[in-house]
Amino acid sequence: MKTIKITSIALSLLLIFTIVKADKPKNHSLLTIKFSISSFIDADTHGIYDGVENIINDNAKFTIMRGDEMLSFTKKQYLNQHQYLKDVQQNCTTNYNIVEAHGNYTLIRVDMKYPTFIRTNYVTMSQCSDGWKITNVTSVFTK
Repeated sequence: MKTIKITSIALSLLLIFTIVKADKPKNHSLLTIKFSISSFIDADTHGIYDGVENIINDNAKFTIMRGDEMLSFTKKQYLNQHQYLKDVQQNCTTNYNIVEAHGNYTLIRVDMKYPTFIRTNYVTMSQCSDGWKITNVTSVFTK
């Protein structure tokens, strides 16, 4: 009799846990400003590109000023270009600061200091339906 009770309770619990499924937390709860900018910095500085496509909005624009010439890239072009830099450690120190933050908009300045020049990325982030994502990056080089 005791075995039947224990077996029926165990089966009941198993049935309850199979039928009732707890909702997983939304993925955007991970896409905070700090997480997204840190992932971007890890990609550019350390060549860690795993999951970086998740922090970039699909219609993001990347521009690089090289002298008088401005080069523009889409998200797809950015990711394709950087696949060759996977696991490449840049010879620079990187830091960032938030320049402006208003509601769903944030502008961040990321400085990559190399021995002979500085690359400054102005990163625009917006809070999208699935978290904070990069929507625009403008890079300039100074000595």
